Amino acid sequence: MLRGSEAALARGLGGLLALAAVATAVLSTLGLPLRQVLELWRKPLPSPEQALSAAGGPTGDAFGQLAWHFAYGVAEPNAKHTWFLLANPDSSPATATLRLFPDGGTPIEKRLTVEGNRRLAVYANSYLSGTFSATIVADRPIVAEESVFFANDAFTLPGVGAAATTWYFPEGFVGGNYETWLHVFIPSSQPASLSFLFLDERGNRAEKAATLSPGQVLRARLAELCPLQGGVGTVLRADRGVAAARITWFPGRDGGQGAHATVGLAALSQGWAVPYIAADEAQDSWLLLLNPGEKEATGEITFFRMAESGPARSTLAFSLPAGARRTIWVDKEIAEGRVPAGARAALIVTSEPIAAECVLYDAPYRAGTAGLVAGAIARRWYFAEGATAAPYTMRIALFNPGPRGTLVSPRFLVASGQAPSYSGWALLPGEVKVVTVDDFAEGRSDLALSLESDEPIVAARVMSMAGSGLFAAVGLPGAEAVGEARAYVPLVFGPA
Repeated sequence: MLRGSEAALARGLGGLLALAAVATAVLSTLGLPLRQVLELWRKPLPSPEQALSAAGGPTGDAFGQLAWHFAYGVAEPNAKHTWFLLANPDSSPATATLRLFPDGGTPIEKRLTVEGNRRLAVYANSYLSGTFSATIVADRPIVAEESVFFANDAFTLPGVGAAATTWYFPEGFVGGNYETWLHVFIPSSQPASLSFLFLDERGNRAEKAATLSPGQVLRARLAELCPLQGGVGTVLRADRGVAAARITWFPGRDGGQGAHATVGLAALSQGWAVPYIAADEAQDSWLLLLNPGEKEATGEITFFRMAESGPARSTLAFSLPAGARRTIWVDKEIAEGRVPAGARAALIVTSEPIAAECVLYDAPYRAGTAGLVAGAIARRWYFAEGATAAPYTMRIALFNPGPRGTLVSPRFLVASGQAPSYSGWALLPGEVKVVTVDDFAEGRSDLALSLESDEPIVAARVMSMAGSGLFAAVGLPGAEAVGEARAYVPLVFGPA
């Protein structure tokens, strides 16, 4: 028979075990496996507000950068076309230098002037042909993006201001009709040692090393680097800062090509926002989750939809093993009743930092877009690309993940003439609005945009081309970004 402190200890342990048993039983009724129940018991998930202010930005970039790097560009007459879009939201002119680095060729340098409150488009095909990398250096902060057009589709890549030593690419595929390429560019004149870690959805892993000499660029098919098959996530590490991009090509409409691309993530995060989900007869949405860490990550995806009373929410629990990738096909989750029909945005919160990406295809899988990862919630967002003239349709996605409502005001920059204007929009807490810019700024081929809100939001721009074509990008956050740098997937959208 136990006496004194021994009896008290026994009663205390018995109480804890009983409480754990009750919690385990409750969580099990939600369909969570025992291993996930135990993980949740050990480490509670952060609240959305905590997750959305945690560290983990993708590139560390915000408005204020003077240099922008692009790992990939291509110029092929009558086939592939690259444009650089520069926006200067300041009232004073900016002088910029565009340096083009043709693969195996002599660098080309062009001096540019971006007038105050104006936008400038530079057609790279006028200066070179073939594949290349590029750097833009300005004497005052500007916004720089790159758009690549080809048969029936396009993609946009933001400039990388802060070259990083680690890049995460949750998306990638080896096999079938998909051809994934990795591009790595060293902005400095020093050599770089690279290491690749590849993770699939079965927990398999593979590694590959490479060395780049000064002036050399890595352009490699994922299938050449990675022996794994199917969906593969990639972690790239370098001994000095590099700019990197992932491009996936696939058969397009009328015998052409489709593609989606991203500059990747330079950090992991416990919170991700997906402000537009397209899961209907016209579009398919996919979430790619990558956990390169040593601990299993458990998490919840909260899906948002608009109801008569305002934004409504529902939650899907998931787990992601250490050293693995996971694919969530949102359309399938809706069809099987785990996600409500009408879901239009999502918030991902995890127990461990992970990388995430969102990919959207049109229904025939002939056009797509990917990436859309923001660096922070912010009160200001900047976009250099934009057009509403035929054949383009331009939309802006505005997502308010915070607990308070907000007002958002736009300001347009154009190459010349009078810029269009609009009063703005109100966002409820948890609301996403997708605004068609053509409705109040039609017929323009030269639109840049800045957004300002009284509460921090996430913003992205999406453009589609008549008949086919889908390309989008998150904006560049203002330097006053709220909280530490973090990561979001702010938009996936397609042709109406």
